[in-house]
Amino acid sequence: MLRHIGALLYMKFKTLSKNKSLLLQMISPLILMVFNYQLAGDDLSSNDKFTFLILSLTFCLVMSIGFPITIILAEEHEKKITQTLLLSGIKNSEYLISNIILPITSMLCLGLIIPTILSVNITNYMLNYILTLVISGLSITLLYLLAGLLLKTQLQAQVIGSVMMTAIVILVLSPTIGNNILDELTYFSFVGVINKFHSDPTFSFQENFLLYISWGTWIFFLIFLNKMAVSHRKKT
Repeated sequence: MLRHIGALLYMKFKTLSKNKSLLLQMISPLILMVFNYQLAGDDLSSNDKFTFLILSLTFCLVMSIGFPITIILAEEHEKKITQTLLLSGIKNSEYLISNIILPITSMLCLGLIIPTILSVNITNYMLNYILTLVISGLSITLLYLLAGLLLKTQLQAQVIGSVMMTAIVILVLSPTIGNNILDELTYFSFVGVINKFHSDPTFSFQENFLLYISWGTWIFFLIFLNKMAVSHRKKT
């Protein structure tokens, strides 16, 4: 199992290293974040910096992690690589794990880098920050992974990925929009953990037990859908 996963990870590295435009897309959110922060950094209050942290983290999770997954998987589908791998002895679970390891590693790195760049002190709510990062990052990873497994071309991946990015950003911004229906839809979704952390970074587990169950259900549901999608792709 480890040998197969290692070989798949090497293949992902090789594919990514050859795609310069995708690499540029992955680092562009960080470059844009640094540029905007340098323009307004001295004029930002601590609350403004915290809001900027939330928006930057969300944008980086989508653009630097989610989007590339969809593009790479769509490319593999076009070249029949996925089907060949799954028919050559690679297990569905091995394929899924290999597609999650790199995004999760990148997510943790971004989670450490972004607060440092923005000079935001998260030590007082470190646990909640890590939980928010893991739940939202894993959910976004699984969501884009599912899209990548279902889409057949890179053009479809670009279009659907952009729509998904717009939807996620709107949901994150929903508390500022003031739409009660949108707030309710967001509250129990995987985006809800970002909004909850934004509104109350020191929230307690005991007072939000149902929310944790809801967020956990999202993750397990997305894992189930991804397993179904891999099985389907094996046949097509």
